[in-house]
Order: sequence, then C-alpha cells, then structure tokens
Amino acid sequence: MLKVNDWVQNRSSGNSGFVIGVSMLTGKVTVEFTSTLVGKPIRFTGQPSEQKNFIKLHDFTFPSNDLIDLALDTKDYDWFKKLTE
Repeated sequence: MLKVNDWVQNRSSGNSGFVIGVSMLTGKVTVEFTSTLVGKPIRFTGQPSEQKNFIKLHDFTFPSNDLIDLALDTKDYDWFKKLTE
C-alpha cells in the first residue's frame, strides 16, 4: 500500500515521482511525476488497482547520477548541493 511522500517509479513508463495524496474513501492515489519523457512534471490520479503499476524507490537502488537528475527535476537546490559535494 502506497502512502503520502513515498517515492515511486511507474513500471511501464519509467517515470519517477512521489505520492501526494491517497484517498481514505476511494483508495485513489495521486502521484506527482517529476521525471517524465516530456520533461515536465505530470500529476496522475489512479484507481487503487493501479498501485501495482508503481515500484517504491526504496525497493531498488539506482545510480547517484539519477538522484542528481531528480534533485534538478524537483528544483531542490540544497539536495543537489549535498549530492554533488
């Protein structure tokens, strides 16, 4: 089950982002994808059954260059500085 602030990757598209909302009533999940093929953030809201399409980022490892790209995508200057020290 996904929770708010979980970092996820879409299994099919490879887009990564974070969960910004989970409806307690309907179970719908809203994800803000920060790394996308179109180069700009995309907000996605899906049915509970679509949660299986996401992999939590802590469930796998990825190169530090990807973290740097993610810091740039999210415009997190402090994180970018920490990653490039």
